[in-house]
Amino acid sequence: MEKINGAPETQSEKPYIIFIDKVKYETGNSHLTGTELKEMAGLSKEFKIFVNTREKIWLQPSISFGQLMELAFGVYEDMPHIAYTSTYDKGPKENRNGVFVKGQRVYVTNNMIFNATRTDKS
Repeated sequence: MEKINGAPETQSEKPYIIFIDKVKYETGNSHLTGTELKEMAGLSKEFKIFVNTREKIWLQPSISFGQLMELAFGVYEDMPHIAYTSTYDKGPKENRNGVFVKGQRVYVTNNMIFNATRTDKS
């Protein structure tokens, strides 16, 4: 048996039929990941997140502290007189909720909530 996608033992001469949003797809692979299913169906990898109650679209599976501050305030200035704080909630199992700190990166999921503040210590 020729290896196409996945291990040879996951391939079948008889197609597996899968329905995604009522659309029929056929594959010879019996073990597909969620990413492979999304690609098969042409589904986007967009995440709808909320930053300070504003809806944002994020295209990566994780976000860094600096990237979040740019979404929240338009710019992230890493200066000693400017302090940023953030919390998050409704995250995926890897990081359900918590305090988001400089240098950290968290996984995102749809409808995840971020609250960010910026303080000038002048």
